[in-house]
Amino acid sequence: MSTAHENTESIFRLFRALKLDISDAIKDLFPFLEVLRDNNVISDEQYDDFQESHGNLIPLHKVVYRVLGELEVKHDLEALGLLFCKQNMEAYPDLEGIFERFKNVLPHDELHLEEIDRGDLNSQLSLEQGPAPAHQ
Repeated sequence: MSTAHENTESIFRLFRALKLDISDAIKDLFPFLEVLRDNNVISDEQYDDFQESHGNLIPLHKVVYRVLGELEVKHDLEALGLLFCKQNMEAYPDLEGIFERFKNVLPHDELHLEEIDRGDLNSQLSLEQGPAPAHQ
C-alpha cells in the first residue's frame, strides 16, 4: 500500500517529465497566468514578470516552462491541479492527453475518476493531498 507522500512524489515525478509537453500545449498566456494569479499560486509581481518576459520576445514555451518550474518548486498538488481546470482545458485542448497521463498515476482505489469532471484534476489532487491550508 502506498502512502500519500509516495503518491505525491509519483505525481511530481510525472509532472517534471511532462513539463516540456505542458509548455508546448499552452499556446497563449491567457488564461494560464490569470488562473495561477487569481488562485494565489503566483504573485502579482511574478505575473507581471512573466508577462514582461513574453513581451520582451522570450518565446512563449520558455516563459511557460519557467512558470511550471515555479509550480514544481512549490510542490503543491492544488497548484498543479489548476493546470487542468476547466478554463485551461478549454483554452488548451492539447492538455487533454497530458491530463490522461496524470490520471494513470492517481490512486484509483481512493478516487472515483469516472465520477469527477475530466477537467477538474484539482478536486482529485485535493483528495490526495487532504484539506487545503487557509490562504492568507
